[in-house]
Amino acid sequence: MEAVLNELDVNTSEKALSALKKFNAKNFKNFSLGESAEVRERFCSSLLELLPIEEGAVAIPVKLQIEAIISLRIVSREQYGNTKLTSSQSLKKLLKFTGLDIDVKSTLSQITSDNSGLSMQVAIESLKCVGNIVLKKESSACACGELGAHKAILERMKLWQTETVPYDLKFFDMRLLFILTAVDTKIRGTIHGELNGFHKVVCAIDYLMFGGAEQPSQPSGSDAATLVPQLVCRVAVYAANISNDSAALLSEMLKTIFNITLNWCDKEDINKEQMLVFKCFTHLLRVLFVSIHPHRGTNELKLISHCIDALMNVPVSCSGCLLLPAQVKVDELLQHQIDPNMQLLYSEKLDKVYTDYNMAVFVSLLNFVCAKLSLGEESSALMPVMAVLRINAAGNRTVRKFLRQELLPPLGRVESRPDFGNSLKSRLVKLMTAAGGSIGSVVADLFFILCKENPKRLVKHTGYGNAAGLLMSRGMLGGVAQPKEYNYSEDEDSDTEEYLQSRIDPVTGGPAPLPEPSPLDSMTEEAKEAEAEKLMGLIDQLNRQGIMRMVPMDKQGNPVSEKDKESDDQ
Repeated sequence: MEAVLNELDVNTSEKALSALKKFNAKNFKNFSLGESAEVRERFCSSLLELLPIEEGAVAIPVKLQIEAIISLRIVSREQYGNTKLTSSQSLKKLLKFTGLDIDVKSTLSQITSDNSGLSMQVAIESLKCVGNIVLKKESSACACGELGAHKAILERMKLWQTETVPYDLKFFDMRLLFILTAVDTKIRGTIHGELNGFHKVVCAIDYLMFGGAEQPSQPSGSDAATLVPQLVCRVAVYAANISNDSAALLSEMLKTIFNITLNWCDKEDINKEQMLVFKCFTHLLRVLFVSIHPHRGTNELKLISHCIDALMNVPVSCSGCLLLPAQVKVDELLQHQIDPNMQLLYSEKLDKVYTDYNMAVFVSLLNFVCAKLSLGEESSALMPVMAVLRINAAGNRTVRKFLRQELLPPLGRVESRPDFGNSLKSRLVKLMTAAGGSIGSVVADLFFILCKENPKRLVKHTGYGNAAGLLMSRGMLGGVAQPKEYNYSEDEDSDTEEYLQSRIDPVTGGPAPLPEPSPLDSMTEEAKEAEAEKLMGLIDQLNRQGIMRMVPMDKQGNPVSEKDKESDDQ
C-alpha cells in the first residue's frame, strides 16, 4: 500500500493507474490487508482526492476513477470504526458517482448514454463500495438516509418501466436498498410509510415478471371463465422466461420486502389500500411458487427461500390468495424437467385438487421441505417454511384440511414407529425431538393444529414421547384440557379398520410388542404344586434368617401389625 501511495499523484495519472491496477489485481479476493490505521487513512484520502465532485475541479480520467473506486471497495471490506471512508463527505462523493442524486433521470441518461460503458462501471463499483461501508459501519446507513439514498433508489426503480436500465444497475440498487433497510430501522419505516415503498417494490416485481401486465384477481364465481385464462397465461409466460439473472434480482427485491414488512402487521392496522397491495404481492408469490422447480439450480432454490421469508410477513387473511382455481393445470403449463434419479421430491406432480382448489403452491412448499431434508441442511433452515405452513394451516380451513390429508392421513395397520422411515411425516416427527428445540416446537405446533389442538389425536399420530414436549409447554401433560387457540369444526376423527385391529404402544406410537408366553402354560398341575412348595420353602428360609419378615395375618386373612398380634395373643 505504501508503494501505491507514492504513485497516487494527479500529475502522473498513468503511473497511478498502473499502480492501482496492480494493487487491485493482487487484492481482488483479499479481505484483510493487514495495514496500519495511519496508512489506511492516508490511502483512502488519496483515493478520495481522485473523485472530485466540486465544480471547477481538476478533471480525472474515468479509468483512473474506476480503479480508485475498486481500491476503495477492497479497503471497505475491513471494519475499523470511524475512518475517512465512513464520513458523510466520503459517502456523499460515492453516492454522487452512483447516480443517486437529486435528478435521478438525467444522471441515468448520462450513465446509459456512455457507449464506452465506463460511466456504468463507475456507478456499479460505487454502489458496491457504499454497500460494504454500510455493512461495516451501521451509522453510515443513517448518513445515507440523510443524503436520500433510499429515496433515489426508489425513484430510479420507477424508471424501469420507461427507461432502459441495465441489469447490473438494477441488481446493485436493490442490494444497497436491502442493506439499508436491514441496518437502519428508521429508513425501513420511512420506506413503507411516507414513501409508500412497499407498493413501489411490488409494482417493480410485477413489471420484472410480466412487463407490467394487469394482475388478475382471484378467480371466483361467474368471472372465473374470464380470469382463469389470464392467470394461466401469466404462469406459463413467467415459467418459460425465468433466468438466473432475474432470479437473483428478484431475490434481492424479496429480501428488501421482508425488511420493509417486518413486524408491520403486528404493530399497525393495515388499511384497505395496503391490504390490496399485500394481496397482489401474494398473487405474485403464488406464481413464483408454482413456476420454479426446487431443483432447477442454486439461484432458484434461494429464490424460493426468499419467497417463503417474505410470505411470513403477509397477513394471514391473504392465505386464500395462494390457492389456485381448480381449472388451472400447472403441470401441463410448466413441464418441469425432473431428473429421474432425483428422489428429493414430496410429489413430482404439483396439481392436487382439494375442495375446488388446486393446492399446487402447498405441494411446492412440501417439495421444498423434502429438498431441504434430503440435502442434509441444518434444521434451522426449515424454520421459515414450517412457520409458513403453520400460519396458513391455522388461518385457512382448506389449507389445514389439505395439509392434514397429506401429512397426517388416516392410520392403517401400524407396522413401525411414526419417527421411523423415509416418508415426510416420519422425518418431521423425528424433528419434534431434535436438539435445539426451536424447529421441534414449530413442527409440533403444526401437527397440533392439524389435529385441531386435540392432544389424543396428536399422541395417536406421533406417539406420547414425541408429543410430550408440546403437551408439557401447554399444560396438557397430565390430560388437563386447555382452551383452544383457534376455532375448529366438531367432526370426529375416523379410524380405519386396520388401525383398530393394530396393537399400539402409546408411548412410541409404534406397534406394541407381542406379550411373552407364560411359562406356567406348559406345566402340569403336579409341576405347579412342586414349584409353589419350593417357593414357600425359600420364603420361610428368608424369614428365619431375618432377611425378610412375613406380615402376620388375622383369621380373615388381613395383614395386622406386630402390636395388634401381641394384644390378640394376650
